[in-house]
Amino acid sequence: MNEVRELKKIGCSNDEISRRTGLNRSTIRRYLDENFNPVHASYGKKKNGKLTPYIKEIDECLEKGVMGSDIEKKIRGMGYDGSSSTMRQYITDWKRGRKLYYDRSREDGRKTETIERKNIFKLL
Repeated sequence: MNEVRELKKIGCSNDEISRRTGLNRSTIRRYLDENFNPVHASYGKKKNGKLTPYIKEIDECLEKGVMGSDIEKKIRGMGYDGSSSTMRQYITDWKRGRKLYYDRSREDGRKTETIERKNIFKLL
């Protein structure tokens, strides 16, 4: 953005700035606008998806061991109109996250953390 403004100050046309920087002319016009702010207000914020209002209910069902298809029926009854694949992906990620800790049938009931084989070298 600063480079574009500097080139404009020395008298380059928008086409010349485009050739020098490789930027699109519409991008250059935006950069030259005095009111342009390069920091977007929603940067780093995650948008809520269709599944977000039902996450708590899904988590509770998963904790109880309810099957994904039954969870989907329940959530659809509550008004969820998103795709099945979104729900399946959330359930898969949830299970994968919980799989890191598992009970090795220890007598004291302590949980053990497992490390995936592919991550051992990263840790070393």
